[in-house]
Amino acid sequence: MNDERLSAHIAAQLDADVAHFDAATLSRLNQARQRALAVKPRPAWLYAGAAVTACAMLLLASSVFRFADPPVAPAGLDQELLAEADIELLEDLEFYAWLEQQEMDPEEFDVREPT
Repeated sequence: MNDERLSAHIAAQLDADVAHFDAATLSRLNQARQRALAVKPRPAWLYAGAAVTACAMLLLASSVFRFADPPVAPAGLDQELLAEADIELLEDLEFYAWLEQQEMDPEEFDVREPT
């Protein structure tokens, strides 16, 4: 069935169904139709404004997380030492930072177990 024939068939069926309604039901249907037609569509700029706002918020959130300062080692620790350090040193990083603040030699306090 093409679109015109389908539309005509649906309209004829609906008209036939409406013919069996009482006056009160027809009045309520007409009032509902008039209320639906009276509703004004929202302007397109409202949707565009919502889209722009959502994009701006997404951009802001992504820039906050992208440009946040990366975690840094405690002040005073040599970055080359950290790059070459073994896992045990990294596990005791806070201890070594405390030792450096106390101006003590970390070699005096070797916390690793003897091998």
